[in-house]
Amino acid sequence: NRSGLVGLPVSFALSASDPNGDVLGYAASGLPPGVSIDPLTGVISGQPTAAGSYDVVVAASDGLNSATASFLW
Repeated sequence: NRSGLVGLPVSFALSASDPNGDVLGYAASGLPPGVSIDPLTGVISGQPTAAGSYDVVVAASDGLNSATASFLW
């Protein structure tokens, strides 16, 4: 789980690997407003603009196979 304050910057990277060494792409849904994910690096960053509880789902994919994880923000 993650937490943060409205208006304060956040930045953290997802960690994933592919057994074949394929390049991974990243995605996320349910992030707080003002926060986004870089699909190439998996870095989630920004400044939350609204307080609340957010059910976030993140994914890493090599284009064929994918893995997901969820957490509460």
